[in-house]
Amino acid sequence: MASNPRLVASLADACAAAAATAPGPQLVARVLALALEGCDAERAFVIRAPAESDAEPVVEAFRLTGRVRQARPSRTVARSALDRAEPFVSLDPLRERAFVSGLSVRALGLHWVLGAPLGQDRGRALLLDSRRTAPTASRTAELLQAARAFGALLALGAPAPRRPDIYRTPATLVACSQAMEHMLAWIERVARTDLPVLIRGESGCGKEVVARTIHERSLRSGGPFIAVSCTELPESLIEAELFGSERGAYTGAERDRPGLFRSAEGGTLFLDEIGDMPLALQTKLLRALQERTVRPVGAAAEVAVDARLLTATHRDLARGLRAGTFREDLFYRLTVTEVAVPPLRERREDLPRLVADLGLRLAAETGVGRFEISAEALELLRGHRWPGNVRELRSVLARALLRTAGGPVLPEHLHELGPRPPGSECATNLELQMIREALERAEGSLTGAARRIGWSRPKLYRRMRALAMR
Repeated sequence: MASNPRLVASLADACAAAAATAPGPQLVARVLALALEGCDAERAFVIRAPAESDAEPVVEAFRLTGRVRQARPSRTVARSALDRAEPFVSLDPLRERAFVSGLSVRALGLHWVLGAPLGQDRGRALLLDSRRTAPTASRTAELLQAARAFGALLALGAPAPRRPDIYRTPATLVACSQAMEHMLAWIERVARTDLPVLIRGESGCGKEVVARTIHERSLRSGGPFIAVSCTELPESLIEAELFGSERGAYTGAERDRPGLFRSAEGGTLFLDEIGDMPLALQTKLLRALQERTVRPVGAAAEVAVDARLLTATHRDLARGLRAGTFREDLFYRLTVTEVAVPPLRERREDLPRLVADLGLRLAAETGVGRFEISAEALELLRGHRWPGNVRELRSVLARALLRTAGGPVLPEHLHELGPRPPGSECATNLELQMIREALERAEGSLTGAARRIGWSRPKLYRRMRALAMR
């Protein structure tokens, strides 16, 4: 078909990806990347006609290359692509009648544009453009054929438009209270962008669940979601963990490591407790955000990355700015969009549903089999201030279930909510019992035991060391 070897190879790879990848955002991202490479474009978009005729075309997915940062197509070109039933290419859009009146074409400095419908769907289109020198006129025919082929492949993977539904949330993200409904409505808006998001909230309030919800409702939902806490990364290896490393870069580096940014390619990287990141690493994180590139430890060149960054903290980052422990430029980069997670004491209407949801999950994880709670015990839970938020509630319910031996949770099973503080000898013994029970049911597996309790494996390891457990 096409005489350009690079274009032929990109089309072959796109066909192979369509055959091997399930329909969804991951396939769309792969085909867009190959379309960019094969057609030597700078930007690629999957666009959809808006519900209202005078509104902006909807960007369902996009891919950028090089140092391009503008992630919105020309409105004039996008409308033209959506109106056409056949692919088109313009090698000089500023001189064509269809585009000459478009201010966005001139403002973006576009030298050529290429569009094609997604299969038989007139309501969607593929759009490629570039500010680089336009291809020669002799390539027009092959570009049109390539656009038709890429459009057909995208039609296989493009997700159907979803109607926002703020009540379809993960089981652990309960939203009965007004505070949570407001937060979820805001999540719906920020999820469809590709901007960094800073999630603020007290320890244990569910910031990682919020981050996962943002990922699941974004255009990157088909890609990986990788979550890591900055406090869990060894300071001596945090750069290699984030950005990757080459073999021999440091003692013990026996193989190349991709790093978290590249492992999250096409998806989302969530960095919890960003306020604890060492100051020296903050500079490199800022560069990764601005340039969309990382330099693995020991590498001579930078590597392009395509991962959305979500961060979270329970600290006051503004105080870190004043103390000189957090960079001002990174602060403003991360706080473009913020989500504030309300503490449990400010959303007590959610407590009964949250208790039922967590109780059913814990009953299955601990092997108790069923969950039932008395009205008196629920009232005792309502009266607690929950300084540890949902994480504390989960731990309280897990210990209570172990005490019930299969019966209903009663007030006497909630010792830590009485006069004795959680740090007492009684609470320590109960935590020992809970960990031992989980390890026994997991046949000694730390990962399995952590999953049963609802902790991460590093947290279980830390608690076992603090309790002097082998």
